Amino acid sequence: PRQAVAARLRRRTCAGRGGGVVRCAEAASETAIEEVPPYEEPTPFPADPLFKLPEFEMAIKLMPKSDDEELDDDRRQELFYALEYILDVHNSDRQWIKWPDRMQMSRKSPMFLSCFKFLRGLRILCLEDDDELRELAMEVTFCFSCGGYFLSRVPPAMLVECGFVETLVQLGEETYDRYTFQVLVEIITKGSREYVTKVIRAGAIQVALSLLDSQEALPLQQLAALDLLVTLCQRAPIKVAEAGCYDAVKIVRNPALIPRRNTIMNMLRPLVKQKGDDSPVAVTNLGIGGVKR
Repeated sequence: PRQAVAARLRRRTCAGRGGGVVRCAEAASETAIEEVPPYEEPTPFPADPLFKLPEFEMAIKLMPKSDDEELDDDRRQELFYALEYILDVHNSDRQWIKWPDRMQMSRKSPMFLSCFKFLRGLRILCLEDDDELRELAMEVTFCFSCGGYFLSRVPPAMLVECGFVETLVQLGEETYDRYTFQVLVEIITKGSREYVTKVIRAGAIQVALSLLDSQEALPLQQLAALDLLVTLCQRAPIKVAEAGCYDAVKIVRNPALIPRRNTIMNMLRPLVKQKGDDSPVAVTNLGIGGVKR
């Protein structure tokens, strides 16, 4: 009968279709198992740079690590270009760096440690034999401590702990660079009280007086030396008076510098014993509103 034949045909067709589906599924599973790649670790993100400026990191690598290390010409030229670029960025960018407050903080992060290495090398460059590189290093030191935005300035404690006080006094004695005296004034005014004693013991008063007595000194250099003496007179007038500053500043004859000279003499006059005066010399600088008069 026609109905029985149709039923048989339908059963055969379904059996054929089911078997083909099973065979296709098995083949697909075998192919999928063969094509699974081996497990690989995820690619890590690149580490963030410590500083925004690649030139700053390059300058850290090029900086000398000791006073005895000598620099070749190529290294000096690369350092010169890097410091020039860093100086321009410091005068324009307000947040290009964050300096550590003290040397102890350099142990806490690689960024602060790199800052310490830069300042250590910068101090060595201030005594470099190359005049151009030494002057640029001194200008960078001045701008990092006194110029630019105050959030990106080097704290006075870092300058002192890196040995800049002795280096600045030595450089001021050799070159009469006005930047040296201005940085010392910044350390005295913005730093702790013990820094005043450190600056005096380094011989800053004698260097400033010798500059005033020199005929080769320029008026701007003499002005920087007088500013340093005024700052020291405000904080340690007895030490300045004992160094003979009252009589030494009388040599100043430049009309533009006479107000500074008179300020120093007015501060020291009560502490200096004049000829024919039998009154005792003041032994303290404590007084209301400043120096005791």
